[in-house]
Amino acid sequence: MQLVTEIVGWAGAAIMLTAYLSVSMGWFQVGRRFQAANMLASGALVITAPPQVAARPDTDRP
Repeated sequence: MQLVTEIVGWAGAAIMLTAYLSVSMGWFQVGRRFQAANMLASGALVITAPPQVAARPDTDRP
């Protein structure tokens, strides 16, 4: 499960960076495709975030 979560997170980051690069290079304009790519990427990153937070060591203990 952790491997799947990692893959989803990296895929989300790649989709988001590709969307921004595409708009910056003028390959497509800000519109439905850009928004859809951002929504998909954001969803992937949201799926990745909770397991990473839960895996952090507790720093409040002495």
